[in-house]
Amino acid sequence: MTVLDELDWRRQVTGLYAAVRAERSPAAAHGGWVTARDRLLAGHPCSPVDRAAFAGLEVPDHDGAWRVEVPLEPASPRRLPGPVPGERLGVLRTPWGVVGVWRLDGYAGGIWVAVRDRGNGRSSSTGGRVLYDTARGVDLGTGPDGGLVVDLNFLHAADSAHDPRLVGPQVPPDDVLDVVVPVGELLPDPPAG
Repeated sequence: MTVLDELDWRRQVTGLYAAVRAERSPAAAHGGWVTARDRLLAGHPCSPVDRAAFAGLEVPDHDGAWRVEVPLEPASPRRLPGPVPGERLGVLRTPWGVVGVWRLDGYAGGIWVAVRDRGNGRSSSTGGRVLYDTARGVDLGTGPDGGLVVDLNFLHAADSAHDPRLVGPQVPPDDVLDVVVPVGELLPDPPAG
């Protein structure tokens, strides 16, 4: 992997989310996102997955019931502990629970939103899943009324879930949705037996 590979990876991820924001149909945007992510993860030198064994991500079709636009509300400041600390900027009150919006220190000042849900460790990554990570180009945008797009169909495991050598921010214990979220990147079905 070279510096040029890393630049290309970032550009492709940024372009992928620009295409998601530009598409009027959330379902079409999601289909393009799944296809492009599978292609990137399978073939790019910066992919965090074992490319030789990668057979594609488990991602259900888009379900509009898991998409809302939510205003960013103020919240008392809090520090995000862990290997990538940050400061809470506010919260998003979703139909499924309250989620923090964080600015990460030493991580290009990116805006980061990630959640755990009641399916973590069973149907999705134990460490939670990412919705926004602007330092890495992951940005679903804002709606016509200025609220952030919270479309859980686009939740994905952090790179560190695919490659344990990588370190990233950790989802705070408060950012847990009290439901099983059956959309977004899921764990593959466990083998029978």
